[in-house]
Amino acid sequence: MNHPAPRFALGLFAASLTLFLGAASFAQAQQPTFTPFHPNGIYAPSETVGWTVTLPAGAAPPPTRYTYTIKTNDMDVLKTGSFDLSSGNATIETSFDAPAMLHVTVDNTAAPPPLSAAEISQINDGLKALLAKNDPSLKAIFEKHPGYVVPVTAPSSGAPAEDHVATLGAAVAPTELQPSVPRPADFDAFWAAKLKALRKIPIHPVLVRTPTTQAGVELYTVTLDSLGSHVRGYLAKPNRKGKFPVLVIYQYAGVYALQPVWATNRAAEGWLVLNVDSHDLAPEQATGVPKDYYTIGNNDREHSYFLNMYLRDTRALDFVTTLPSWDRKTIVVTGTSMGGQQSLVTAGLNPGRVTAVVVNEPSGADSNGELHGRKIGYPN
Repeated sequence: MNHPAPRFALGLFAASLTLFLGAASFAQAQQPTFTPFHPNGIYAPSETVGWTVTLPAGAAPPPTRYTYTIKTNDMDVLKTGSFDLSSGNATIETSFDAPAMLHVTVDNTAAPPPLSAAEISQINDGLKALLAKNDPSLKAIFEKHPGYVVPVTAPSSGAPAEDHVATLGAAVAPTELQPSVPRPADFDAFWAAKLKALRKIPIHPVLVRTPTTQAGVELYTVTLDSLGSHVRGYLAKPNRKGKFPVLVIYQYAGVYALQPVWATNRAAEGWLVLNVDSHDLAPEQATGVPKDYYTIGNNDREHSYFLNMYLRDTRALDFVTTLPSWDRKTIVVTGTSMGGQQSLVTAGLNPGRVTAVVVNEPSGADSNGELHGRKIGYPN
């Protein structure tokens, strides 16, 4: 007789336990600390790049060796090596003679001890008792099939391949890094024409007061006219008299509703905040744009999906500079992933208008990189 339900439950439990055992045996060892030779992580060409590896004070050296791989621009392997901590410390060293980003992964080569037959039997008995307690209907099944064994096994290696002991980074002459391909000859002319056309479109701001539970903050749903589309998002401001610095938030990839708190939380700190939807969608709307929007017009700059997105981002700047509560001094643009991408593009298209750019894992960078020996930017 087949019993898929309990077998499925036991399998899930066993899988969870296997992961737990792997994590536990790995976590029991004291993890080393990696201290860069230069605290800022920046080095000159041909200078020795490296890290001092130490264990926490009083920790016994782990009975293992570590391996490491160093890549340039996360593409080409520059060096591989290994070290142990039997003496209490070690070093990872390399050098590179050209501007580059260096990416290092460190792995534990030791395997945890296997479970014995007695330990596996004990675990099975404990699992069956626990499952039967939580689901009494399983007790009769276990009694009918006393030979059923939960497939518990010890992991065959230390940390999973994707779970490195450490991931390290260093920069060699980063300010000398150059684009992987030159800009098109008409790059500036193309964007100057688009921004000129945008300026001919009146902003026509429409603000609708929107309820918020954030104390001391006013919230508005915003719609602005742009070239070929509309800017949509949330505007939040402190509910008091005064002049405030502006924070423009651009959104990460995907099609989703904006959360008002992303704007109101910052407004409560004293910012005049505009959270811009990446799409021509009402900020509370989570559908209406193809999920593969980023492929639209990839081979035609006049029809690229990002063209209107970037123009909307600049239109957002146009709008915030008209707000009477702006302090007329500070405009910060920020975003994660595609929001970081939009932030960098907006600052680049608007020299002198943006005070600061704060980005996290910006996507879209060095998009031709892999054709020229280096990884393209996040997320690929």
